[in-house]
Amino acid sequence: MRAANAIAFRGVLIAIFVWAARDSGAASAFPLVNDQTQAVIVTGAQSKGERLAWRYVGDYPPRPIPTTAQAYAEQLRDSIKDSTGRTLQIVAEGVYKPETDGPAIYLGATNRTRELFRDRLRDMDSDGYVIHVTPTFVILAGNMQYVVYDFLSSYLGIDQYIPNELFSIAPRHERVIIRPESRVEVPAFLSRCLNTYRDGRTWRLHAGNGRYDFHHYIGQRFMLASQFPDNPEYFGLWQGKRVPCVGSSTPNPCVLNPDVIDIVTEHCRERFDKQPNRLSASLGMNDSYKYCQCERCKPLQGRTHSIKIEGKTTHASDYWYTFLNEVARRVHETHPDRFIGTLAYCRTEHPPNFPVQRNILPFICDSSGAWGNPAEREHDLGQVDAWLERVDRIGLYEYLYGRGYSIPRIYTRHLAEKLKHVAEKCPGSGFYAEVQYGRGFDGPKLWITERLLWAPTQDPGQLLSRWCRACFGPAAEPMKAYFEAVEQDYAEGAARVKASGNMYGYRRESQFDLMLPEDFPPLWKLLDQAQTKAAGDTLTRKRIDYFASCLTVSETVVRRHHAHAAAAELMKAKAPPADVLTALLEGEKDWPRTELWRHVFQLQRKDARQIGSIVASSRAIELMEYVLGGSVRQEIEQLLGQGERNAGRLRDAAGKAVDKL
Repeated sequence: MRAANAIAFRGVLIAIFVWAARDSGAASAFPLVNDQTQAVIVTGAQSKGERLAWRYVGDYPPRPIPTTAQAYAEQLRDSIKDSTGRTLQIVAEGVYKPETDGPAIYLGATNRTRELFRDRLRDMDSDGYVIHVTPTFVILAGNMQYVVYDFLSSYLGIDQYIPNELFSIAPRHERVIIRPESRVEVPAFLSRCLNTYRDGRTWRLHAGNGRYDFHHYIGQRFMLASQFPDNPEYFGLWQGKRVPCVGSSTPNPCVLNPDVIDIVTEHCRERFDKQPNRLSASLGMNDSYKYCQCERCKPLQGRTHSIKIEGKTTHASDYWYTFLNEVARRVHETHPDRFIGTLAYCRTEHPPNFPVQRNILPFICDSSGAWGNPAEREHDLGQVDAWLERVDRIGLYEYLYGRGYSIPRIYTRHLAEKLKHVAEKCPGSGFYAEVQYGRGFDGPKLWITERLLWAPTQDPGQLLSRWCRACFGPAAEPMKAYFEAVEQDYAEGAARVKASGNMYGYRRESQFDLMLPEDFPPLWKLLDQAQTKAAGDTLTRKRIDYFASCLTVSETVVRRHHAHAAAAELMKAKAPPADVLTALLEGEKDWPRTELWRHVFQLQRKDARQIGSIVASSRAIELMEYVLGGSVRQEIEQLLGQGERNAGRLRDAAGKAVDKL
């Protein structure tokens, strides 16, 4: 962590946790760094037979393997040095002397860990880990990447609160004293992936698509034209022709062809045999909304071919899950503990009208971003519950954008509600989110999401408080109020416009209806209060500016959009062009004069991920096209009808029509 916050966590840090171990009556605490005392990092040898220390390798899916703790010991040592200026010694357990070397941090497969936690770790999931703090020693065991991250974040505040240099924070500490406690951490969601961070190194997330395979696959990576050049009947009939699969934008294969079902089933079995740790095989459809229209496939598609949820249906559910049912049934006979992953997407979001095999694992493509609209919340929860009644495991496919929005899109409380709902009913489910960028709008959203995936019962408000204390120190209170106000504005906007769907307003001007011009003065007041509290703390002021600069963009596009609302209503009602022009000119009085694109360019040049792409207000252009097009067209059409063909006279007539406006 390169950026150090000299305000937050200054002086003595006492970790505010309660020890749940047997000797919880101890009054003293563990001195990580305290005056002349400092801890020693004690490492053990690699243990292949016991799950005392492991790490992930690979991508599809990540594979847990035993590991030594040396690299993680060095990471722990270097991070603590960045924060305290003190260098902890790393020693092997065989040469560690408690009476002279100081208090110990036992890292990885040590004998002390084996004595206390061998039985607990033996059956633990490969994501899990133990943090055990006593007055004289600490044990960090299990998933090495995750346990070191948690220790540094929880007790020293060292974290990437946003994955960039400005928000990668290593607070300065003179002393670090940790109260005793014992924690066994296992995530509520077994598979966790944010697609922007698919390297698996940011936070406690997985690489690739996570531990479950479910994404676009059939027709994109398998059942391709190059694999079956002599079998056109394997491919979808679309607009009267068999269209070979060459990628996700092409029609899906003819999945009810018996030969295709045989081929796909054997392919899934082979994948499980070659990778015994694979939890699921993906049969996610193409991202094309195009399904085979042959006489076998077409009858199972249409408005009635799914169950009805809150008055809605999805048109291809009966079709797609007929195919998946047969494959899942056959796979279950040979691999009873494995899943067939898919996307509940592309008109297959609802379950079909018949029972499905319980080893089908649908990743439900939906977003709680529109839950400010009560009707959308009811539909989404109904959809989740319908699947939970029918299968043993589900996944949530969320749209946490980000890019494509020019306003803050924060909805952590609604997301927390959804995650808690699923975790309580179906432990071990999966989570995948499309994120992209827009960090200057959404701030703490991803950091809070990562923590909720481990424990969705946590209060998002408390997590926001922690995030703001770490990032803004003395300005934490007004910055927390700022993000709470932004989230409330977004929820109220969703209710007002009756937002629906996965990404209401994505890359569209309709997103600006989610905010009103009067939303902005209170937000600016909070940012001004934060700047005042930051005083001379340059780093904190820069972090506040990171969000203020993006709020300028939001206010500009929203005010421009609403300035022409009256004219837009007149245009919609097909009012005379002169009336529309009058309303348009009246709206110009409230049009912000910010040099928007220059401002955006400067932000993108510094950090393209801060702001992403911008959606501009196009209402003024549409209105002028209506005004000019209506009056001028009428004049020209009249002259043409009278036989006028002279270009000069037609041009003069058009100019006079404009002057009349």
